[in-house]
Amino acid sequence: MTLFTRLLACLLLSLLTPKDSFAQTPLDGPVHYIGFNDFPQDDLATSKEQFDLYLKKLKPIMERFGMTLSSYDVSYGGSEQLQADVITFGSAPTMGVMQAFFRDPEFQAIFPLLHGALSGHQVIFTSSEFNPKLKPNTHTLLALNWLKEDTKESQLKLKSLFSTLTKTQRQYGVNQLEKTSGLFSNTGLSPDEIQPTAAPHQIELWSLEDAHGYLDHSDTQKANKQAKEYIQRSEDFWITARN
Repeated sequence: MTLFTRLLACLLLSLLTPKDSFAQTPLDGPVHYIGFNDFPQDDLATSKEQFDLYLKKLKPIMERFGMTLSSYDVSYGGSEQLQADVITFGSAPTMGVMQAFFRDPEFQAIFPLLHGALSGHQVIFTSSEFNPKLKPNTHTLLALNWLKEDTKESQLKLKSLFSTLTKTQRQYGVNQLEKTSGLFSNTGLSPDEIQPTAAPHQIELWSLEDAHGYLDHSDTQKANKQAKEYIQRSEDFWITARN
């Protein structure tokens, strides 16, 4: 089995994995995804150099297919379940274009560079475009939530709960930049390692002028505590422009 067919098989497997969601996977529309790239910590400099070389070679190939890619460093965040040193945001015009991209000989030639640079990788496909535009003099937070029950009722209750923080958010310069939801997700990199995983129900991007002031505020802590009634798992990543 070729690299392309094995990657595609894993992709289709994740599409067929049951998920309690009212969202539908747009197989015939634009494809949007977020990649979480974790470097081996014992040789961080070499891994980063190899990853950057991969990106340099990758972008012209993606441009030929009308695909986009941007990357950001992670300054803090993650857990044992999801780690990343660099987060990438990408898109393709259609799933068919992405399949053709996987088949491209130039892509297959550089793919070993990525495999050699990373110790872990996860990709989350999203229901809509999600491409950060960092605001100057602010902190940027990528927040992911997995709900206990992915229902409209849970979504509305969380929305109502956090709407009580509007005044506090204005006080500390907190703004939601973008939001979307996860459709499906894979962990692993080589075709033998790729496995479907649960995608987050909520993916949000926030800018914060005074992050510590906002997160330490009693109203914020109260709302976050109450939200645990509906949220099963959360992951936070503070991202910055790449050096």
